[in-house]
Amino acid sequence: MRESGLRFSRHPGRAAVLAPPESPDELFDAFHEGAVRATAMLRSQPAEARENIRSAVRAEVERLRVDDRFVISVPAALSWARKP
Repeated sequence: MRESGLRFSRHPGRAAVLAPPESPDELFDAFHEGAVRATAMLRSQPAEARENIRSAVRAEVERLRVDDRFVISVPAALSWARKP
């Protein structure tokens, strides 16, 4: 890429907070109903295992409560390049 004249600048990653879930179950439901691979994996589990996974997710999300909401940080990095 450098041979093409592009110069890169990379900035350190930052924690981004997306729309927080309103309940601990909302995050599990998003994966159970909205993420193709996660949905397939979760639906292939026996009901008892799926409920154990839901309980584990609920417990982890509950630990992320800040006041009246759940704050889940996601990694984000900003990179850019410019051709002179």
